[in-house]
Amino acid sequence: MEKQINSRDVFEALAKDYIREDTHWGSDLDLIKASLDELIKTEPNPRWLDLGCGAGFHIAAMAELYPEVSIVGVDHSQQMLNAAKYKIKNLGLKNIALNNSDITKKFQEGKYHLITSLNNAFGNLYVSGTDQNEIRAGIAGKITDALCSKGCLILSVYNIEKFNEKSQYCSNVTVVENLSDLAKGDLIAEYRNKGKKVLYYTHWFSEGELRELAKETGLKIDFLERRMSRFLVRYKKD
Repeated sequence: MEKQINSRDVFEALAKDYIREDTHWGSDLDLIKASLDELIKTEPNPRWLDLGCGAGFHIAAMAELYPEVSIVGVDHSQQMLNAAKYKIKNLGLKNIALNNSDITKKFQEGKYHLITSLNNAFGNLYVSGTDQNEIRAGIAGKITDALCSKGCLILSVYNIEKFNEKSQYCSNVTVVENLSDLAKGDLIAEYRNKGKKVLYYTHWFSEGELRELAKETGLKIDFLERRMSRFLVRYKKD
């Protein structure tokens, strides 16, 4: 069963209707804006890395407001990036670069004042035959290394306390409970569209996990809220 899990293909299939289906879009923009406002006070040209940028909703919205911010959006799905490119071109945005990459294999180079991973992109990381906790820990370490001094990381991830059969973001997605470990927050979901079925992995977090992440990376949590089915958390680097 594990060999059939493909966490990239599901987002390739979802790309066209992703923003339309997900009711959480925009629920984290206020924290991103506040973070950029704070950064600009000491760094006139901040660099922002968005991991799992998807169709570019967040980066495009902020790029219009903050032309002085250099933004890199990374996603494993080329179809998602195609949607982002279309949006960026139509808006005439010049401060966004996009990169099609699997960050579990090759992490984006550079130093950044702000790093974001939204819409549970951090929880959707998956490598076959590997402990997914170790994958997340490894990426968290790379994020920490990539952060500038006084930089911050914003995560928007699913809250396991809010899990129920109706809480997934897309009407064509069903959690396969007999393949999932709800106690650990490790879920296998099935996406169905036009007769095609794709299984993919997604992790839903506890507050304790998010606080443990701070201890493991040496980052400090200075904001944590429950919003709908998600946690929105900001970590800062000394």
